[in-house]
Amino acid sequence: MSTHALNDKKIIRAWAIFDWANSAYSLVISTAIFPIYFIAYTPEIITLGGMQFTNAALYSFAVTFSYVNYSMPFSYYQVLLIIAVGESFSFICLH
Repeated sequence: MSTHALNDKKIIRAWAIFDWANSAYSLVISTAIFPIYFIAYTPEIITLGGMQFTNAALYSFAVTFSYVNYSMPFSYYQVLLIIAVGESFSFICLH
């Protein structure tokens, strides 16, 4: 059992700093390090499905596809929520 207070300011500050550092690390890796690595270690021209892409374009398409694929279920769930509840919530969708 933990002996720490529930709202200990030191612990909250420590978790906030940890979260900030972890987010900064992920941001740097995904936006600065990995694209350079991907472009350096893949061929200049990549053939995929009979079409030719440059490695930089294929990386951009892959990131775009990933974000769209990740965000689509949220739109679907929003529509289901509107149908179920009968109204739109301003904190869920943008007007």
